[in-house]
Amino acid sequence: MKLLKDAALSMIIRGLGILCLTGFLLVVSRFLSVEDYGRVEMLLALAQLFAVLSLFGFNRLTLKFVPAYVKNGDFGKVSGLLLSGYISCVLISLILFLVVFAFDSVFPQSSSVDIAMTALIFSPLLGFTL
Repeated sequence: MKLLKDAALSMIIRGLGILCLTGFLLVVSRFLSVEDYGRVEMLLALAQLFAVLSLFGFNRLTLKFVPAYVKNGDFGKVSGLLLSGYISCVLISLILFLVVFAFDSVFPQSSSVDIAMTALIFSPLLGFTL
């Protein structure tokens, strides 16, 4: 029964996240031009890609170990796991940012590089929420 409650809670949280993103996109689409809305969509797609790359599997690790640590009362391990996951996410995002920045020096006129760099700035935050 506990597994069913945890699965339902996880489904509700993910559903609320999807509804919030949909609501955000509906509001943003009313205020932006077509080109700017396309940039926002491109930014969100790249941010999600970079967040998945920069997470390096820590979201699955967190889902596996944090409940066990909380059950045993090891809150130090929980904070250590979350902090090390977030620091790794930031460092990998920084490395990806430097790669995209090098790509920018090769193709200086590309506007997609600016979008990718902005996506990389927000990818640790998105990765932490994932």
